[in-house]
Formats: sequence, structure tokens, C-alpha cells
Amino acid sequence: GRQFDRAVLVVTQACELACTFCPAKDKAHEVHARGESAAQLQELTHQLEVARSLGAQGVEVSGNDVLRFSRVHELLRAAHDLGFGRILAQSPGLELADADFARAIAEGPLTHLALPIYGDRAETHDAVTGRPGSFERLARAIDRVLSLGRPTLELSTLALRSTLERLDELIEHVRVRFGLHVTVRLLRPNRVGEREHLADGAPFTEVAPSARCSDRKSTRLNSSH
Repeated sequence: GRQFDRAVLVVTQACELACTFCPAKDKAHEVHARGESAAQLQELTHQLEVARSLGAQGVEVSGNDVLRFSRVHELLRAAHDLGFGRILAQSPGLELADADFARAIAEGPLTHLALPIYGDRAETHDAVTGRPGSFERLARAIDRVLSLGRPTLELSTLALRSTLERLDELIEHVRVRFGLHVTVRLLRPNRVGEREHLADGAPFTEVAPSARCSDRKSTRLNSSH
């Protein structure tokens, strides 16, 4: 008889990045074939219907990169039509560097967009993502979303030992460049229990000094991944 106010919908869609901490970084980075995505859309819509029947008012759509799912606009529209008020997508966001795609997302029902950023400069960010040019594409994507006025952007980073020494610079860069704050997250085992990706994760004790200055630096610490 329990009701849930929020649902998490996982879209199995490969990402074009190869992040150092990602267990799936060596898997094929391809978009689903049209026929396969149609069947997936039907199943995902069914899951949304079940979530609404349990009382969920909001949905977080995740996966490696839901914005690369070929039926993403239909999926978001289905969530809206089912009555979800808050619709959030988690994505690397690089697709939004394309003006037409960014406009289509802004004109659709997506209300919130969660994007990761791993450094204040290309050298740092691209070393984590494993894709040269991803820092510049992300910056263009953020600029486009901000210029369009929606969806609401939520930026986050991971507390990694390899980038921790520039965490302060990242926080300041996001504040000055985009007028946004950054949520700092800790790595944790993924949903199937894999732990190999935790090697570069910085523990709370190493992140705490920056967290203590959260008011000045516009950052938040979160234990989720």
C-alpha cells in the first residue's frame, strides 16, 4: 500500500564517453537500432504507467546517456502525458551542443536536466571523460540551455582523487562562467554491485575541507553517484 513520490527510469543507452570511473567504458558506444528502440519505448512507457499507479509525481530518467536514445522525445512526452510534474534527465549532455536538438528539448516537457562536469579546463575534464573536445561541447551545451531558459540545469561533479586538487577551481569556474553551483558527489558501487570503478574515488574526509566552505563556493556534497 506504500506510495512513492519519485520514480527512477533507467534507459539502456550507450554513452559516447569513456569515463575513467565507468564500468561500461569499454562497451560499444552505439545508438539502438530503430526497431529495438521502439520495443524499448513501449516497455519504458509501461514502467512509467506503473510508477504513476504507485503515486509517483516525478521521474528521473537515467542510463548512460538518455539524450542519445532515438525515441527520447516520445519518452519524455509519454511521461508528461501520464501526469508527471517533475521530469528530470541525467546525461553527459553533449547532444545539446547542437542548436536544433537543444531547442527541441527546451520546447518539450523536460523540466530538469542533470549534467556532470569534471574540471574547470579541457585538460582536466577530457582526461576523465576519455574524449578530447568533450569539455568544449559541454560548455556549448550549457550555454544553449541557459539561453533557451529551460530545462532547469543541475550541474554535478565526482570527488575523484585525480581531480580533487582542482575542485576549488572547478566550483569557481562554474559560478563565474555559468552562474550555477556544483553538487559534489562521492563514488559508490553501482546498481549491480560493481566496485572496480571506485579506485579513484576520494572519501568524504578528503572532500570535507571544500564542503566546509560551501556557502562561499556555492557547492553541495552528496553521497549519491
